[in-house]
Amino acid sequence: MGQKIDAKFGGYVAIPFGVANLDSSLTNGTMTIGGTAAQNVEIVVPFAGSLVGIGVKGNAAATAGTAAFTAVVDGTRYSSLAATVTTAAANTQKATATRDVGEIKFSAGATVAVQAVTSTTFAPTTVEYDAILYIQLDND
Repeated sequence: MGQKIDAKFGGYVAIPFGVANLDSSLTNGTMTIGGTAAQNVEIVVPFAGSLVGIGVKGNAAATAGTAAFTAVVDGTRYSSLAATVTTAAANTQKATATRDVGEIKFSAGATVAVQAVTSTTFAPTTVEYDAILYIQLDND
């Protein structure tokens, strides 16, 4: 088993993203930075590192379908780091996903983001979601 966030690998940061009124049938729906009222959809990371986690929570429960919140580096979606809210889960309002340090690496100057993909049946479409993307910075 690999290592998740650990200071011996370098510092780590948590970057907040958000979306208001998540719609159904989304493919690569962008999320804003800093919560549901911000305007940007991605940030430039000045240091090399790894994506190690994502956590997402809505202000209400999903009542139908699924919503997957996926980490993105330089436009590439990493489905291996996706937190999926679904009515099939024990909790229909929040989800998490983690990866080991080094599995999803990025270089200094890369852009990172979170995108949402929803099923055609996802409901309600009035829920606001906030996601936190966790990054482990390289020690070198």
